[in-house]
Amino acid sequence: MTRQTGEARCFPMRGAMRLAFIGWALFAGGCALLEDYEAEKTRCLNFERLIARDERRVSHLDSELKQARRELAELDEKHRKLIAQVKAVQAELALVQEEKATIQETARLQADSRRLSSGSQEQVADLYENGNPP
Repeated sequence: MTRQTGEARCFPMRGAMRLAFIGWALFAGGCALLEDYEAEKTRCLNFERLIARDERRVSHLDSELKQARRELAELDEKHRKLIAQVKAVQAELALVQEEKATIQETARLQADSRRLSSGSQEQVADLYENGNPP
Protein backbone atom coordinates (compact mmCIF):
# COMPACT_ATOMS: atom_id res chain seq x y z
CA MET A 1 0.00 0.00 0.00
CA THR A 2 1.28 3.19 -1.01
CA ARG A 3 0.71 6.35 0.58
CA GLN A 4 -1.47 7.51 -2.23
CA THR A 5 -3.86 4.61 -1.96
CA GLY A 6 -4.16 5.10 1.77
CA GLU A 7 -4.97 8.69 1.26
CA ALA A 8 -7.40 7.82 -1.43
CA ARG A 9 -9.31 5.60 0.92
CA CYS A 10 -9.34 8.28 3.60
CA PHE A 11 -10.90 10.93 1.39
CA PRO A 12 -14.13 9.04 0.78
CA MET A 13 -14.56 8.73 4.55
CA ARG A 14 -14.09 12.43 4.99
CA GLY A 15 -16.60 13.11 2.24
CA ALA A 16 -19.12 10.78 3.83
CA MET A 17 -18.63 12.45 7.18
CA ARG A 18 -19.02 15.86 5.62
CA LEU A 19 -22.16 14.70 3.87
CA ALA A 20 -23.51 13.24 7.12
CA PHE A 21 -22.71 16.47 8.97
CA ILE A 22 -24.42 18.58 6.31
CA GLY A 23 -27.42 16.25 6.37
CA TRP A 24 -27.64 16.40 10.14
CA ALA A 25 -27.31 20.23 10.07
CA LEU A 26 -30.10 20.50 7.53
CA PHE A 27 -32.26 18.11 9.54
CA ALA A 28 -31.60 19.96 12.80
CA GLY A 29 -32.12 23.29 11.10
CA GLY A 30 -35.30 22.01 9.53
CA CYS A 31 -36.57 20.87 12.93
CA ALA A 32 -35.76 24.24 14.39
CA LEU A 33 -37.53 25.96 11.51
CA LEU A 34 -40.52 23.64 11.93
CA GLU A 35 -40.67 24.40 15.66
CA ASP A 36 -40.41 28.13 14.95
CA TYR A 37 -43.14 27.81 12.34
CA GLU A 38 -45.44 25.94 14.74
CA ALA A 39 -44.79 28.47 17.51
CA GLU A 40 -45.48 31.39 15.17
CA LYS A 41 -48.61 29.67 13.90
CA THR A 42 -49.84 29.21 17.48
CA ARG A 43 -49.12 32.86 18.30
CA CYS A 44 -51.01 33.98 15.20
CA LEU A 45 -54.02 31.84 16.08
CA ASN A 46 -54.05 33.19 19.63
CA PHE A 47 -53.77 36.72 18.30
CA GLU A 48 -56.68 36.11 15.91
CA ARG A 49 -58.77 34.79 18.82
CA LEU A 50 -57.95 37.89 20.85
CA ILE A 51 -58.88 40.15 17.94
CA ALA A 52 -62.19 38.31 17.44
CA ARG A 53 -62.97 38.57 21.17
CA ASP A 54 -62.17 42.29 21.15
CA GLU A 55 -64.33 42.83 18.07
CA ARG A 56 -67.25 41.09 19.80
CA ARG A 57 -66.70 43.24 22.89
CA VAL A 58 -66.54 46.43 20.80
CA SER A 59 -69.75 45.42 19.03
CA HIS A 60 -71.44 44.80 22.37
CA LEU A 61 -70.24 48.15 23.73
CA ASP A 62 -71.45 49.90 20.56
CA SER A 63 -74.93 48.46 21.03
CA GLU A 64 -74.92 49.52 24.70
CA LEU A 65 -73.84 53.03 23.66
CA LYS A 66 -76.67 53.27 21.12
CA GLN A 67 -79.18 52.12 23.75
CA ALA A 68 -77.82 54.64 26.27
CA ARG A 69 -78.13 57.44 23.70
CA ARG A 70 -81.75 56.45 22.98
CA GLU A 71 -82.51 56.44 26.71
CA LEU A 72 -80.83 59.83 27.07
CA ALA A 73 -82.99 61.27 24.28
CA GLU A 74 -86.12 59.86 25.95
CA LEU A 75 -85.11 61.28 29.33
CA ASP A 76 -84.36 64.68 27.78
CA GLU A 77 -87.84 64.71 26.23
CA LYS A 78 -89.42 63.78 29.58
CA HIS A 79 -87.35 66.49 31.26
CA ARG A 80 -88.58 69.13 28.80
CA LYS A 81 -92.20 68.03 29.36
CA LEU A 82 -91.80 68.13 33.14
CA ILE A 83 -90.20 71.59 32.98
CA ALA A 84 -93.18 72.80 30.93
CA GLN A 85 -95.58 71.28 33.48
CA VAL A 86 -93.71 72.93 36.37
CA LYS A 87 -93.88 76.31 34.63
CA ALA A 88 -97.62 75.84 34.00
CA VAL A 89 -98.20 74.94 37.67
CA GLN A 90 -96.14 77.95 38.79
CA ALA A 91 -98.21 80.25 36.56
CA GLU A 92 -101.41 78.72 37.93
CA LEU A 93 -100.11 79.15 41.50
CA ALA A 94 -99.38 82.82 40.81
CA LEU A 95 -102.95 83.29 39.53
CA VAL A 96 -104.38 81.53 42.59
CA GLN A 97 -102.29 83.72 44.90
CA GLU A 98 -103.51 86.84 43.08
CA GLU A 99 -107.11 85.65 43.42
CA LYS A 100 -106.54 84.94 47.11
CA ALA A 101 -105.12 88.43 47.64
CA THR A 102 -108.08 89.93 45.76
CA ILE A 103 -110.57 87.92 47.84
CA GLN A 104 -108.82 88.93 51.08
CA GLU A 105 -108.83 92.57 50.02
CA THR A 106 -112.52 92.35 49.10
CA ALA A 107 -113.35 90.73 52.45
CA ARG A 108 -111.40 93.40 54.32
CA LEU A 109 -113.18 96.17 52.39
CA GLN A 110 -116.57 94.60 53.10
CA ALA A 111 -115.74 94.34 56.80
CA ASP A 112 -114.63 97.96 56.84
CA SER A 113 -117.76 99.12 55.03
CA ARG A 114 -119.95 97.21 57.51
CA ARG A 115 -118.08 98.73 60.38
CA LEU A 116 -118.46 102.17 58.88
CA SER A 117 -122.12 101.75 58.18
CA SER A 118 -122.82 100.55 61.71
CA GLY A 119 -120.43 102.90 63.46
CA SER A 120 -120.53 106.60 64.00
CA GLN A 121 -118.62 109.37 62.37
CA GLU A 122 -116.43 109.57 65.43
CA GLN A 123 -115.20 106.03 64.90
CA VAL A 124 -114.30 106.86 61.30
CA ALA A 125 -112.41 109.94 62.46
CA ASP A 126 -110.56 107.85 65.05
CA LEU A 127 -109.55 105.37 62.36
CA TYR A 128 -108.09 108.18 60.24
CA GLU A 129 -106.29 109.69 63.19
CA ASN A 130 -104.72 106.37 64.19
CA GLY A 131 -103.37 105.90 60.66
CA ASN A 132 -105.72 103.05 59.76
CA PRO A 133 -108.02 104.43 57.09
CA PRO A 134 -110.72 102.09 55.88
